[in-house]
Amino acid sequence: SSRVLWTLAVTQLKNVFETQMSDIRNIPRLYRQILKAARFYPSKNRDRIIQGIKEEFHKNATQADPKKVQRMREEAAGGLERLMQYVKLDKNASDWTVTAF
Repeated sequence: SSRVLWTLAVTQLKNVFETQMSDIRNIPRLYRQILKAARFYPSKNRDRIIQGIKEEFHKNATQADPKKVQRMREEAAGGLERLMQYVKLDKNASDWTVTAF
């Protein structure tokens, strides 16, 4: 019946909203993880890279479009994954190689 369909639609919307809110609440955690991992990035420009990360997050802090927020969160998570490849490198090694997890 239409009442059942309406209830299903409302439930699905509620689930989508809760997922989006969960993603939004996890953004500060993602931000901290990225900054922590970036400290290990082997580059003479590391400080500028970290500053760029901070600026990008602050610039987009007021983004209200859920699709854009989701896309940016996915990009940030991908960036964190790439940064994590550098975390366990031996800083004294002469030959650095990075492998995917």
